Amino acid sequence: MKIVRQNESEIVVEDSSVWISAVCGIAAVAICAFAVVQGRYRLLLVAILFAAFALLWLRRSRFVFSAPMRTIRWSRLRAMRRHAGSIAFADVSDIVVDSSNVGGRAPLCRLTIRTTAGATPMADAYGTTQAHAATLRSTLLQFVRAGSGAAPVKPANNDAARTQQLNDAIRALLAQGKKIDAILLVQQSEHLDLTEATFRVNQIANQMGIRQPAPRG
Repeated sequence: MKIVRQNESEIVVEDSSVWISAVCGIAAVAICAFAVVQGRYRLLLVAILFAAFALLWLRRSRFVFSAPMRTIRWSRLRAMRRHAGSIAFADVSDIVVDSSNVGGRAPLCRLTIRTTAGATPMADAYGTTQAHAATLRSTLLQFVRAGSGAAPVKPANNDAARTQQLNDAIRALLAQGKKIDAILLVQQSEHLDLTEATFRVNQIANQMGIRQPAPRG
């Protein structure tokens, strides 16, 4: 998930796995040709499997944030079927960072637009880092809430901007009850030990009014 175009009037965000589909499709054709030429027809089953993967990974989403129209126009391609719609800026209550932690590794994330009518994920799969997702969320929310087409203001101090982005990511995770993920993010981003990372997350949790469990005695 990334911004492919950004100016004063619009921001365009895309997420695509079409390249995976293309690789699987090419593999299916190559295996099929080899099976026919060599007379090894059992390999056709493998070719069919790769073709199925090509169809499964044929996914692409595109979200156009338009300041003049004050809307988010979105389209999504899934397995050769296209879906589309629009969301008014006024209906957006939040853009949240959803995360998925698989196999104990650093969590992968995606953004979801929340409205009074429900939630609209901006990607089918979790595939970006928390830091990147938090930065993207901040940019899009600022654009939506401003509603005037003004480009997001870039902080002059890069260190301050980086700290703010990390804090935003921590707050987003804490709001979802994912304190462990927040601590892991701080450890990886700031290269801190567990105690230091936990202390920083607890500080932000206290600022948010999140109660900490009482120590066991």
